[in-house]
Amino acid sequence: MDQDRQAAFDFDADATLDQTPEPTPQPAPEDPSDDSLGATLRAARLASGLSMAQLSTMTRVHPRFLTALEQAEYAALPSRIFSMGYVRAYAGALGLDELNAVERFKQEYPDAAVPLQPPTGAALQQMRQNSPKILGVIGAFLAVVIGWNVFQRLNRIEAPHPSDLVAVPKDWAEQADRQRDRALYLGAPRAAPPDQTTPAMYITPGLEAQLPGVDPDDPNVAPPPAPPV
Repeated sequence: MDQDRQAAFDFDADATLDQTPEPTPQPAPEDPSDDSLGATLRAARLASGLSMAQLSTMTRVHPRFLTALEQAEYAALPSRIFSMGYVRAYAGALGLDELNAVERFKQEYPDAAVPLQPPTGAALQQMRQNSPKILGVIGAFLAVVIGWNVFQRLNRIEAPHPSDLVAVPKDWAEQADRQRDRALYLGAPRAAPPDQTTPAMYITPGLEAQLPGVDPDDPNVAPPPAPPV
């Protein structure tokens, strides 16, 4: 009888122990320094109290893809177009900015098939601010290279020796004596140039009698000019 009571007591104790609820696993604490898209989506989902199954029902997206978004395993996602649709649906279900979420997804997971575009916005402004510095460095480098080349060329040019500049030929004195002893010959005088002819004096018609020493009948007197036609 006592053994039956002891067995019943042990059974009740085991049943009581079995009814103790198991501890619910707590999610791992989020890294506050992680500002990726996946960490933002996961933090918003946990703050809303939604499970992955509930979010999958709301967005009609498979839980596997939602988990891949949270863990930034973009290689496990389908095509890029569908992935951006999943991001938009995930953000919209949690009340987040859908366009901002899609832009962050594009930045974290760029499309390799799209060619690189020139910088715009803040990147272009930063490039413009750094352009004078870059040009200054390039200009200084070119100046150093050009100066070095000029210096090397000048060093290769040999300056003339002073003795070469003042060197006098050995037979210079003999040549000077010969030039001094040589007689100087002058040519015969040339004839004087012929006298120049003086043109006849012009006399205005009608004034012959008024000029002394002028004969109106002299043939050497210049004839009056013909009247204009």
